This record gives sequence, structure tokens and C-alpha cells, in this order.
Amino acid sequence: MQQNCKGFFIKKNFYTKKKIKEDQNCISNNNIKENKEKMLSMTQNGECLDLKRNWNSNWKSSIVQAAKIVETMIKSNEQGLVIVARKINESHNKMNKNRYSFLKLIKDQNIITKLSRQYWLGVIKSKQVILDDNVNIDGNVYAINCKIECRENVKISMQFFISKGTIINYKSQKCIFPIEWNTKIHHDIPIKLFDLNNKANYYLSQKKFTKAIVYLQKAIQIANDTFDIEHPYVAALNDSLGVIYLKIGQYDKSIEYCEIALKVRLTIFGTSHIDIAISFHNLVDYFEKQLKILLQFDNINQMDIASTYYGLGVAYKKKTEYNKAIEYFEKALQIRLNIFGINHIDVAITYNNLGSSYFKMGQYDK
Repeated sequence: MQQNCKGFFIKKNFYTKKKIKEDQNCISNNNIKENKEKMLSMTQNGECLDLKRNWNSNWKSSIVQAAKIVETMIKSNEQGLVIVARKINESHNKMNKNRYSFLKLIKDQNIITKLSRQYWLGVIKSKQVILDDNVNIDGNVYAINCKIECRENVKISMQFFISKGTIINYKSQKCIFPIEWNTKIHHDIPIKLFDLNNKANYYLSQKKFTKAIVYLQKAIQIANDTFDIEHPYVAALNDSLGVIYLKIGQYDKSIEYCEIALKVRLTIFGTSHIDIAISFHNLVDYFEKQLKILLQFDNINQMDIASTYYGLGVAYKKKTEYNKAIEYFEKALQIRLNIFGINHIDVAITYNNLGSSYFKMGQYDK
């Protein structure tokens, strides 16, 4: 007997009545503000949201693209799956010959689009999809108005979104907890934040720092109102604002916003061995701690590492410790050259700071 759980069905008596009622309350669209804590608690547990592995700028861009596709499919009454992932592990898995097999559909429909060095996106158009035995999807899955059958040991490392009308049939007792698609939370707001951040970056590139700050402050307010303080969007936006204040020489404000970002990241990523109540008294202390945390993660974006090395270089340069500044500028330069090549503004800026640091030391030939 199928059980209706706020717009989707679970074909097994897996949940208790109390649990079903809790789930219905969590995913209600009637009052987003009131229910956001419950929604976030569903999506941020260790089982289904591995932020350590995948939260970076490429990931944020990828899920925005996926959200746009999901909304288009919903409005067009299309059926199927959207997948954003680093990889799909199909080891120890025999190809299911069923025409609705997830692995077979991926192969037959040739649906893979490379988004970046790290992630690819796939769109499967089908009224039914069977997630094969032992399939491990390292990313997000979005089910749109279709029938999903989860076989044995299916894993989704991040989030499993479903639109209303999706039917889920679990073949084992291990549940991948679904999150009902909410257009405002999962589409409108991420796209708004992405656009505001892009505008801030544009004005930053034009050295119009006041305008960049305005757009970031708007984005931070939206993120705070929607997700509360302990969310990766909040951390990333505060960090960006801190970097701008660093560029214009307002170091106290830079430390203030960078500290907020670091504390949020420590809470989210579970590095409880570090004292999150610590106060940072200078920029060097902040960037060194940020670097230590970044280097703990296997899949961290190298651009983030380069930015932190660059920040350390700037901080040491401000303190007139030019040997240290040169050390970190050179590390930042190597990463940026590997990523961008020689003809890029970030590479040019790093060279400029490296050269001026050598000049301050009297090494004019450098």
C-alpha cells in the first residue's frame, strides 16, 4: 500500500505514522521561514550531504545550472532525472538489461555534459528510472514527476530532490531520504545569490568596491533570511566581503567578515577539534587558519587555496615581512599559472605583488 507523503509516495511501510507526519511538516511549502530549520536538518546530516567533498565555487555553479533545468522540466511536464556529480561508482555492479536501468539510460541516451574539471551534468528523459544495485552517485540527484526504483545499496552523497508526483519504490530497508523540491528554496534563491555574487565580482574587477559591497550585503541578507547563519552560502559570501574590505584597506572589517566565514565553515564541516570561539587579531592569523582547514579537504577547489596563499602574502606584505610575503605569493602564483596560464588578471596581480615585495627588499633584479 502506497503512503502519500506531501506530494510523493513511498511504496513500503518504512516510516512510522509519527515519522510521516514529521516529514510532512518539514517539507510543507506553506511557511518557508517557519520550517527552514527542519528542512535544513534533513539536508545537512552526514548521511546525505557531504559538504566536505563537494562545496566549492564549481559546485555552486553546477547546482544552479541543474536547478534551471529542473524548473524547465517541471513547467514543461517532462519526466526524468537530472544528475550533477563528480563521479558514479558502479563497481561490483552487473549491467541491468531493463530499459529503465539508470546505467543503461545514461549509456543509451549519451546525456553527459562536462561542467568543469570536477563535475558533469546529466539529464535523463524517462517516465521511470531504476537506480541499479550498488550505484554510488557522488553528487545531487533530482527526480521530476517520474517513478524511481531504488535497488540494493544505492548511495547519493549529497542531496536527492523530488518533485511532486514522483513515486519512490525502495527495494531495501536502507532509505535515501528525499527532499521535496521547493522552487523558492532550491531554485529562486540560489539563482538570486549566484547573480548577486556575479555582479559583485564584476564590480570588483572594475575596482568599484562600494557597488561590489552593496551586492554582497544584499546576498548575505537573503542567505541569512533563508538559510540561517550556519550554511555554506553564508560562509562564502561573508568571506568574499572580507576579501573586498582587505583590498580597500579596512582590515578590521575584513577580519570581522572573514571570522564569520571561518566559524560557519568550522561548524558545517565538523572540525570540532579547532576552537571556533577564537578571536583573530590580525590577517595573518586568519589566513593561516583558513589555509590549514582548506588543506584538510580532498576535493577543495585549488582556486580557493591560491586565494588564501595570496591573502597571506598580502597580509605579510602589509606587516613588511617581505620574505614571508614572497613565499606565499610564489605559492599562489604557481597554482594560478597552472589553472589560468600566463594571460590572466589574477596571474598579473600576483606577479605585481611578488615584484613589489622583491623591490622593497632591494632585490631589484628580481
